[in-house]
Amino acid sequence: MANASTDLFARRRERFFDRVKEGVAILFATPEQHLSWDGEYRYRPDPDLFYLTGFGEPETVAVLDAGARAFFLFVRPRDRERETWTGRRAGTKGAVKVHGADAAWDVAELEKRLPELIRGSSSLHYALWHRREARPPSSRRSSPLPARGATRTQAGRRERRRT
Repeated sequence: MANASTDLFARRRERFFDRVKEGVAILFATPEQHLSWDGEYRYRPDPDLFYLTGFGEPETVAVLDAGARAFFLFVRPRDRERETWTGRRAGTKGAVKVHGADAAWDVAELEKRLPELIRGSSSLHYALWHRREARPPSSRRSSPLPARGATRTQAGRRERRRT
């Protein structure tokens, strides 16, 4: 089912493959931001992932193989109960049918399937935590100094000062 939107993303991927020439690129979706225990901010998809795939759901991983000129998606599974509250999900079938992925799997299968997708590639392209809000909370500190009330030992570990 090709339409103008899927053709646009397919052309973008082709330009990407032409520039990269070989290797595999891995793109990760930005995490959801929670407003409170029972509320979330409106989700903003990762711009790089969305630009190349048109897929704007959280917990998505795209694998683009420039050598094979193929792209694969790892997505959240369909969940009728959650979709009532958070909106419809494409699932694996929608990722292939609507978004033009060559294959799609549940994101829970990433650890099992990723090694076979990147095996044999000459290079691996990825960007982990290139945006501050996508980093895990423990790495968001901008200062290399220890937190107030803490000191570094010779081994580099932080210890609490005793007062």
